[in-house]
Amino acid sequence: MPNITNIILLLISSVLPVYIIANYIYQHDFDKEPSKLIIQLFFMGAGSIILTFAISIGMEKLMPFFEVSNVENLDIFGLIPYVFIGVALVEEFSKWFFVYFFTYKHKEFNHAYDGIVYATCVSLGFALIENILYVLTGGLQVAFTRAISAVPGHACFGIVMGYYIAMAKITEKTNANDVTKNKIKSLLFPILLHGLYDFLIYGSQIYPIMVIMYIIFVVLFFINAPKRLHQLEHVYYNLVSGNLDIPVVEQPIYPQQNTQYMPQPNMQYQVPPTNQEVVVCSYCRKPGTGNFCDNCGNRLK
Repeated sequence: MPNITNIILLLISSVLPVYIIANYIYQHDFDKEPSKLIIQLFFMGAGSIILTFAISIGMEKLMPFFEVSNVENLDIFGLIPYVFIGVALVEEFSKWFFVYFFTYKHKEFNHAYDGIVYATCVSLGFALIENILYVLTGGLQVAFTRAISAVPGHACFGIVMGYYIAMAKITEKTNANDVTKNKIKSLLFPILLHGLYDFLIYGSQIYPIMVIMYIIFVVLFFINAPKRLHQLEHVYYNLVSGNLDIPVVEQPIYPQQNTQYMPQPNMQYQVPPTNQEVVVCSYCRKPGTGNFCDNCGNRLK
């Protein structure tokens, strides 16, 4: 008979990293999303893993190459289609499907940062179920390894996905030609990053030197992905009203601390005096300085 205490400990170790990351993402949302919506998105993440299994089983029936048991027989070149199509494409499409079709037109999607919240919640819902399955069979060592690799990985894939979904919403009102491009990026980039992540993991079993490449990739990815989060964190851009005329502040201030920086009708966008080069954003057409647009988060340089 299984030890109940051990099972509880394994479940806690499975849930805890997901909760910590989800709470971090949620707390940085200055206009908090309804808790009911957040719970729905986590359940959709769980639903996305069911969709993943369904698609994977279908692929295995049609193309035995993608059977899980076949991965041990693949060389480094055979891994490329396996991880990018059989794993990354299937998993990221399953998550993207729920994120895009449930949230893109949702009435609560009224700020750029919301895209990151939605996509990350779905990704973490997926990661939670996957984590429980792996940890219950692999034990605490697997729980620790996944807590610092796989779970943050899914979160970062969600951040990238949500960033470009938010940019698609923004460009609907500012640069319609880029809407489709950003929608494609919201699926394509997570697939590429996820595929590379898995390729380096599986590849390290063939060529141990790839462990170093994997560590470098993970460190760089986990450092850079949150930058997308912070680009949109303090953007007071209302996607519903389409108000782009918002002030630039030197230090972002949460609206509950000072509401004077919230978008107001007919408020004029002003760039404070600076010696830095002023660049016009290609998305929202507002002048800005630095590497990223203070208005929409787009890269300027």
